[in-house]
Parts: sequence; structure tokens; C-alpha cells
Amino acid sequence: MTKNTEIKITTLPEGKICDFIDQKIRNDTPEEYVRQNIERRLVLELDCNPEQVAVEFPIAMGSSSKHVDLVIFRNGDRHVQENAWIIVECKRDTVEPKNKNEGVDQLKSYLAACPNAEWGMWTNGRYKEVIRKLHEGRRTVWEEPNDIPSADGNTSEVDLPIVPWVRSLVASVRQNMSSESNWIRSVYLNRSSRCSSRQSYPLDFSEPCLHILAHGNCPASTTFHPAWLRVYLAIAPGV
Repeated sequence: MTKNTEIKITTLPEGKICDFIDQKIRNDTPEEYVRQNIERRLVLELDCNPEQVAVEFPIAMGSSSKHVDLVIFRNGDRHVQENAWIIVECKRDTVEPKNKNEGVDQLKSYLAACPNAEWGMWTNGRYKEVIRKLHEGRRTVWEEPNDIPSADGNTSEVDLPIVPWVRSLVASVRQNMSSESNWIRSVYLNRSSRCSSRQSYPLDFSEPCLHILAHGNCPASTTFHPAWLRVYLAIAPGV
């Protein structure tokens, strides 16, 4: 006797999506699109367990409460504000980092409200900014690494802060990109504070990843290395 197996297929209403982390049905908005991409990266690239990530997590700020897009907790920690480790704010692509109400300062206020939160990331899908909150005595110090750590807390690839002249280089490169040709022969960095002479970096945009072919005498340091700049430009296309 053959038993019939009934298969039920559930479809989402138009304009809705199923959240990658908590499987809840949410509105399909430009901001949600950014958040879903970040959620996938947290799990698939940074090895976070979905159980480590809280979506729309409420945090107390004075007498009010705010809902944070994503909060990552260390594996096994209870999901309470005091245990927040990494805070992620996702915005639609039209919101700029310096926006008074929704920009990076909003992320900093969330980090300040969570005493043990060390890392924060703000992104609109085109641009991202990473912040690390450190304490030196009674003073809070804000660093700008190039990425948040993986789930195991390894910071070997994120400890290099972004210095202003690197950001200026990126801006210069972007401004001078030709619409007819994706080749810029060279960009000159005035590294007078680090090196007695100028250094030329040929930049080739013909491949998906921006390649920086640095001369061998370029000094490596805790704040800059050509290989790291190559990675930074590749992962932060909107800078």
C-alpha cells in the first residue's frame, strides 16, 4: 500500500522577508536588505552562531529604550545589555555616516550605554565604519579598526586603526576614477611623517579587488601596511 505524502509550501506575502537569524517575518525595506546581508556575513564569514546574535535588541538609555539592529554576544553569554559585545547598526543606503540622528554618533551612544560592549559597526551597505571602545583609566578611547572580530574574538586582522591619511588616499582615488578608463597610473602619498620621500602606488581597478602594488621599501607598521590597505579598500567600497 502506497502512502501519499503531502508537501506544504509556504510563500511569503509580497513585501515581506524571513529573517536569516531569528526566522521572523519582517518588512522588506532598504534598511532590512542591508541588515540581512550583515546577518549572513556574521554567520557565514565570521563564524557566529545564530544564537549569539539578537535582532532588534532593546537597550536602556536613560529613561527610554532603543532597539538596536543587531547585538552579538560572546558564545554562552545571556542576552542582557551588560553582556553586549558587538553592536551593529544598519541603515538604508541614502543615510550618510555623519547624519545627525542616524549616523555613526548614534552607534557611539549605543556603545556608551552598554558598559561591556567593545565593538561597533555602522553600515549603509555602501559604506561601513567600525569603532572599538577602549578604556584608559577613566577615559574612553575610540579606535577605528578596519573590521569587527570573528566569533572567537581573534583581533589579529582588525587591530590596525584607519589613519586619516589613508582615508584621504581612498577619497582621492575615488574622485579621480575615470568613467572611460578604470586605470589610474599612480597616486602619490606624502608620508613625510613616516618616510623622507614620496612613494608611488600604481592602482589597478581592472579586477574586482583593488590591488595596490607597493614598492618593497614601504615601511610596515602597526598602523599601515600595503597589504592591509588593499584589503581595506576591497571591503569598504563606499569609503
